[in-house]
Amino acid sequence: MKLLWVKTNLLHPLDSGGTIRTYNMLRCLREQHEITYVTLKSNGAEEYRRQASEYASTLIEVPWHGAPPRSNWRFYAQALANLRSDMPFALARYQVPALKDTLRTITDRSKVDVAVSDFLFPAPHFESLAGVPKLLFQHNVESLIWQRTWERSRGPMRPYWKRQAQRMEHWERCLARQFDHVVTVSAEDADLMRTWIDSRRVTAIPTGVDTEYFRPKHLGVDGKNVLFVGSLDWIPNIDGVRWLVNHVWPLIQQRRPDARLHVVGRRPGREVKRLIARTAGARLWPDVLDVREHLWQASVVVVPLRIGGGTRLKIFEALGCQKAVVSTTVGAEGLPVLHGEHLLLADEATDFADSVLQLLEKPADRERLAMRGRQLVVEHHSWEQVAAKFTTLCQDVAAGNDRLYA
Repeated sequence: MKLLWVKTNLLHPLDSGGTIRTYNMLRCLREQHEITYVTLKSNGAEEYRRQASEYASTLIEVPWHGAPPRSNWRFYAQALANLRSDMPFALARYQVPALKDTLRTITDRSKVDVAVSDFLFPAPHFESLAGVPKLLFQHNVESLIWQRTWERSRGPMRPYWKRQAQRMEHWERCLARQFDHVVTVSAEDADLMRTWIDSRRVTAIPTGVDTEYFRPKHLGVDGKNVLFVGSLDWIPNIDGVRWLVNHVWPLIQQRRPDARLHVVGRRPGREVKRLIARTAGARLWPDVLDVREHLWQASVVVVPLRIGGGTRLKIFEALGCQKAVVSTTVGAEGLPVLHGEHLLLADEATDFADSVLQLLEKPADRERLAMRGRQLVVEHHSWEQVAAKFTTLCQDVAAGNDRLYA
C-alpha cells in the first residue's frame, strides 16, 4: 500500500505518547508499505529530519510560521485573537493553507491508497482530497479533554474553557464525518465517536509497547522513590502534577517523610517548576534523554490524571519495566488493566496516597502487581500486533469496506 501520513510535527525526539505511538506504528508499517510523511516544517535539529527515514519512505515538510509555546507572548496574542473565531484555538493555530495545497498536489500526481490524519489537527486540510480514502487516527477524543478541563476549572478562565470545549466538540464531530474511517486507541473513545458517526466507520485499535526496550532491570530499589512521567506542557499532565503535589504528596510525606517524588517530562513551564521547587522531597527532571533510567529506579509509578482522553502509554511503559503503578480511573482509561491485578486505581487524594504507601511499604504487593503487569503487555500488546491490526484496517478502507472491529 501507499500511505499518505500527515502530522503536524516530526516524530523525534520521542518524548510524548502521541509521537511514540505513531513512531512504532510507522516503523512496523514501513517494512512492507510505502509511507509519504507530510509535516509542518519546524526549527528542529537536522538530526530529527534524518531520523525520519526510520519511519517514512519520503519526508515532505511544509513551511509555516510555527506555533509559539505558552512561554511566548505570541501564544497569548493568538489566543486572544481566536476569540473572534468559531474554530477552537487548539485547531486554529495549526491551519496552514500551504499544507492543503501540498496534499492536493501529492494526490493529483500519484495514487494514494489511504490518506491518514494523525491527530485531529491536520484534519481540516483533508477536505480537498476528493476520491482518496481518508482515515482519521484519533489518539484522543479532543473535545473530551476540553470538556473535562472546563469541568475541573475554577476562576475567571472557566467560561473560556467552556467555550473552547463547545467549539472543539462541534468541529470534531464535523471533521470526523468527513473521513471514511476513524481509528481510536480505546474502546471508550470508539463508543463516543460512534454516537457521532456510523458505527461501522469507527475502530478501536489498542496501544502497544516495545517490551524489549521497556524491560525490567533490577537495581536494588530502596522502596522510597515515587515517579511521575509525562509531557509537562500538556494541560492534563499539568493538572495532574498540581493535584499530586498539593493534595496527595503531603499525605504520603506525613507517613513517609523519607519518600522522594521524581517528576520527569519535557518542556515544564513556570507553574510546574514553581510547584516542584516548593514541594518537600520532590525533584524535577526536565527533558531527559532516556526515561528508562528513572523507571528502573522507581518503587512506584503514579498517573494522577483527572482530565484527558485516549490511552496512556506511560502505564504500559512502566508495566514493561515491571513497575507497580497507581493511577486514577481517568489515567488508566481505555487500557485492559484490572485494579488489584495489574495496578491500583484510586480517585480521591486519600485513597491515592494510601495506595502509594501500601506499595512503598509492602514489597510483596509491589512485586506481584509488577510481574502481572509485565506479563499482560508482553503477551498481548507488542507493537507488531498493533500494527498488523492497523494494516488490515487500512486495506479495508482502501477497498471501500465497512468493517466493524471491537
